[in-house]
Amino acid sequence: VAVRCDRGDRMYVTKIHEALLDFVSRPLWTLAVLASCPADEQPGFRKRLHLYRGGGVDIRLHLFKDPSETHIHTHKSSSWSVCLAGEYWHQIINPCTEGGLHYESNLTKDPSLSAEPVEVKGSLSIAFGHIYKKGDSWFMDAHTAHIVEKGAFTNSV
Repeated sequence: VAVRCDRGDRMYVTKIHEALLDFVSRPLWTLAVLASCPADEQPGFRKRLHLYRGGGVDIRLHLFKDPSETHIHTHKSSSWSVCLAGEYWHQIINPCTEGGLHYESNLTKDPSLSAEPVEVKGSLSIAFGHIYKKGDSWFMDAHTAHIVEKGAFTNSV
């Protein structure tokens, strides 16, 4: 499935980004969000707050405690990401069909999709890495494997 983005999409993401930056600059914003938004937690790693869902758009805040607990993963849909605070090391992974083995697993909470990890032929290598910090943003296709790791990490949103 091809992902189609245009300049208009970027404009909306920028407006959402600016509104969220304004919101998180307010005192006690976390208390307001935690009290009013659905959330799920991956203990010791992050809390995911669901701010909005509708019309093909999900807006979530990921409050990272420690990104060193992440796994190489993809997402169910393509996404824009904007870092509102903190920083971490973000790496794009290049799967290779030659040599080695790796494992794939689905970390969803949906029990119908969960299964034991599956062995897959091919090695993995880092295609690109960068420090992702406040104000940075990226767009990623759903099928792009990536990982978040502790670098010069500070708590991140």
